[in-house]
Amino acid sequence: MKRIFQATVFALLAMAMPLQAQEQPEEMYTLQGKTKLVVNEKYRATNETGEYRIDTIPRKLVETFPFTVGRYSYELKYYKLTGNGWDGEPGDFHIMQLFHNGKQLLEFVDLDGMCEHTPNSIFDADMKKISSIPNRFAIVCPLAQEVTALIFDGYQFPYEPSKVPILVVKGDQAAMLLNRNLGIDTIVSADGFLEVTFVDSFQEDAGKDDMGNPVPTEWNPERFRLFSTPAGTLKFHKLKEVQRNDLRSVGL
Repeated sequence: MKRIFQATVFALLAMAMPLQAQEQPEEMYTLQGKTKLVVNEKYRATNETGEYRIDTIPRKLVETFPFTVGRYSYELKYYKLTGNGWDGEPGDFHIMQLFHNGKQLLEFVDLDGMCEHTPNSIFDADMKKISSIPNRFAIVCPLAQEVTALIFDGYQFPYEPSKVPILVVKGDQAAMLLNRNLGIDTIVSADGFLEVTFVDSFQEDAGKDDMGNPVPTEWNPERFRLFSTPAGTLKFHKLKEVQRNDLRSVGL
């Protein structure tokens, strides 16, 4: 039954693709040798610390998340900044650190804060159920070649989608990618395959009509697509003249 369901999903995706005028997809990274990640610098996410020295601000450990990819074991630690005026700032955590065999592979900082995945006005599924490993913060998506992508969610301000950082892990290397203000529209993750479509804005109301009903503004968001390849890489591109692939009708 699972294979039939997945075949239905992929068939729907294949049918929808010809309707989309697309820009050429770009690889966000390539793989060299058994473990080497070579990142396309256009998509590398950098620490966002502003004018602050993060090492001088107290922090508290929010949670530790161990996970395994093939023969490699990892540990993610999440920290929230506290004290020195940071108490009560938005976000569930501001810093994440990735460890393998006790060695820190990566530290990522976003002062706007990162949060649990929750349903939003566009995508109303429970994001935690999509993750291959149940946890509080990350959507864990195994890809080919023992690569794993972990999708996070930034703090969402009222006027724009939250940032979406994507952590890619392969062997003893890791990289943080994307971290752009994008809302997740649809997401499919199954048997090493990942596809996500995004929008860069949310629809807003322009007040109310004479009956008190909300009047939506004209909404023409730009849309983007991220998808995995059999080689274990991720590709990203902007979509043009897109008809939305609404997969909720088949249970996603």
